[in-house]
Amino acid sequence: GACNAAIRPALPWKGPAPFGWNSFAALMPLISFEKYKEASDFMKSIQETFHDADGTQYIDYDAGWERFTNKMQETEFLGNENGETRGLRRILHDRNTKVIEKINVLKAEWRDKKIDDETYQKRAREIRNDSTLTRPIVIIKATPNASYENLISALDEMQINSISRYQIDRINATDSAMMMELKARNLKK
Repeated sequence: GACNAAIRPALPWKGPAPFGWNSFAALMPLISFEKYKEASDFMKSIQETFHDADGTQYIDYDAGWERFTNKMQETEFLGNENGETRGLRRILHDRNTKVIEKINVLKAEWRDKKIDDETYQKRAREIRNDSTLTRPIVIIKATPNASYENLISALDEMQINSISRYQIDRINATDSAMMMELKARNLKK
């Protein structure tokens, strides 16, 4: 730290101190998917108390990525069928449950004409941006074979699941390698 700071001083930071955890010092030689999951579950369990000003936590898994078993799974854009939420929608729904529950209560008020459209939109926006609720951040990365329709479907899922924090990014070499491993694993089945 001190050596690095002497060579390259820290950049000015006006925001609040970020809260996070880094695996390098604690787990570098021992990192595994199981340890990764334990740390992630622990950080989630303390998120309501320990987070930065907007409710965000940062978890950095550093050094040892080659030790991970790729747990990536292929899923599809599946809507609801027979009252069951499926596919990607199920994953997003499960990770944004608190927000969706509050939005559904608000929708019921709107359907019963207890609130007007403008009030519904304002309160829904407040719920989706409430930093006291556990909310996922979704990064949408399209493969070179993805179509415009695939991207629109992903964006539709953000709206359907009241995901307020998402971005579209380029796929990188690590993502590509994980997908190739997934395809190879599926071919062996």
